[in-house]
Amino acid sequence: MFKPEIKNGAEKADSVNKRESIVIAPPSESLAFGLKDSLWPEQIKNNQELEEKALMRRKLSSSFKEVFSRLPEDAGEIRQAVESGAVLEEKAIEMLDNLSFFLSSEKGNERLILYLPFELIPEKKSESAEGELNDSISYFQSEYMDKWRELLHVHDIRANFIDGDVVEPELAESGAPLVAKAAHLIPILCSKGLLSVKEAIDIAEQDIDPITRESAMDSIPVLGDLGLLSKSDIDRLSSSDNSLIRNLAVIVKDSANKKNERGNKSESITTLAEKLDKEKNRIDYIYSVGNSRRSEAWSDWVKNREMDKVMERESEKIISVSQDELKEDIFLMLLNNNVNVSELGIHSLRKLIEEAEAEEAIDLYDLSVEKISKLWQEGNDRIKTAVEKMLYRLVGAGKIDRDELVAFGLIAPNIGEAFSPEKSGIDSKRISQAMEIIESDKKLSETFYPVSIAYGSKVKGYGLHNSDTDLAVFVKPGEETLEKNFQSELEPFLAEAGIKGGAMEFRLEENGEELAIKNPTKFDKFLADESLIHVLFNGAWIGKSEAIKDLYEKLMPGFLYSEGKKIGEKEARSAWLKELERDTLQYRLMHRGYLNSYPEKGGINTANSSAIDSDSAFWDDGYRRLASRLFVERVFLPELKEDK
Repeated sequence: MFKPEIKNGAEKADSVNKRESIVIAPPSESLAFGLKDSLWPEQIKNNQELEEKALMRRKLSSSFKEVFSRLPEDAGEIRQAVESGAVLEEKAIEMLDNLSFFLSSEKGNERLILYLPFELIPEKKSESAEGELNDSISYFQSEYMDKWRELLHVHDIRANFIDGDVVEPELAESGAPLVAKAAHLIPILCSKGLLSVKEAIDIAEQDIDPITRESAMDSIPVLGDLGLLSKSDIDRLSSSDNSLIRNLAVIVKDSANKKNERGNKSESITTLAEKLDKEKNRIDYIYSVGNSRRSEAWSDWVKNREMDKVMERESEKIISVSQDELKEDIFLMLLNNNVNVSELGIHSLRKLIEEAEAEEAIDLYDLSVEKISKLWQEGNDRIKTAVEKMLYRLVGAGKIDRDELVAFGLIAPNIGEAFSPEKSGIDSKRISQAMEIIESDKKLSETFYPVSIAYGSKVKGYGLHNSDTDLAVFVKPGEETLEKNFQSELEPFLAEAGIKGGAMEFRLEENGEELAIKNPTKFDKFLADESLIHVLFNGAWIGKSEAIKDLYEKLMPGFLYSEGKKIGEKEARSAWLKELERDTLQYRLMHRGYLNSYPEKGGINTANSSAIDSDSAFWDDGYRRLASRLFVERVFLPELKEDK
């Protein structure tokens, strides 16, 4: 029986049989970890500059793991954690020094600042302090603020930090809204004494960059919410020549007179059903394909996203209401004939268990598991997805054991862990068999390499039961292949691999002894261009070992020897790094993956924090710890110098 060999860097690359089918972990995992045992060519493996940069990342990753494992959620910032004994002083010094060196060592590393956990940023003390720890803190604070000021004038697509709903360029009339995301960190920096309120207002009022000014304006009312604006600060806002700045003063004053409203009465299940049905109908109408130029897939995705928001909002109201029969009400909702009410019951039960103490959480789960199992077996896709997310989050919160997932045929997410075909849920055996078809078919083998890349949420460790596996293939160089449509020829082996909806094609061309990606001359959703580095670096490679090794030697090094290369008018390496960051930390880890697997921790929640997109996982304490480690480990694309 055919059985692909799994290669995750544990075995020497030269031991690979050239004719066998193998599965290779994403290249982004091997650059900093496991390079020597990878399929990268010898000139990459033996590059001293690469090894030094990889070593730096391994040290910082190790420091993060050490400190995060010892830093409780309620320990405050790093200095306080050392004083309390939670974190050893030498470990804190080591992490801060490694972090300072990382930020200053290579262009692109400064973007780690956007994701760094706030507890790792020490407050600025008014009095000078001596000692090695304080020296490390001072140096880190200086490096951090220098890099933050650089990032103040770097623009990102705002939706990347919210929900990823980015309008395609051909549909956007004036382009996607932009943000200087560093400016949204102003409330944090002011609260830590690293930035004065005066300078924050100066940026909002006077900065030469309009995107930076607007992003800083988003942050000013949050300063008021946190009690950081003095009367003279508000007077300055009120007397500004800029009407937008004057309006901020009005917002701050109004917010001071408002209180957050919480639920104070329960609603009957009949009332809830009517409300949810209306919301569902409203969302279905607004986001139908007929009311948009977007695709049906986008329509389905955004409908689910909006209904998730409704469920979260309504379940929060239910949990916030003080009532003796709350548990019984939720249990009745679970098996209600109205699927929307049933789904709301799942969300509410999840929140109830997440907020319960350990023993009570176990009791609640034990009382409800039979009903949850029935919903998993008989429910529609939205019900199954709600159950799956609930189970993952309860495991992530430590409320139930991973073994509880076995009865549902599920495996706990492995976000941030080394790639594992078994845990990922991709069917590597079927995909490998499809590569066998390509190699054995004369016509297909003349056109395609017997190599594919599986990519997406499953490979990243947070795919759900209904998540698709995305697949990319390589088209061999040749003039006759440049304009031809290959999707019909791909259908048989895609079906063999269990893939729906086509495969991304990387069409290659010869560049001396090397290979390069041929950029398409017109838009085609199945044709990849050289900007889509995330597929190549963050996907799992599946196919014939000899062909994979050939592509590693002739195609992949071109992304590391990037000096002088451009993508349009942009520096290629900068564009590639942003794409790796986007794919690794934002799509869809920030948007769905993290909060599908873990409960919310911390964040920023004030009267005006929605102006800085506070509902996003970007602000979540747990997400920021994970994202920082992943940035160091996988958002890595060193610019190497070629031997002359």
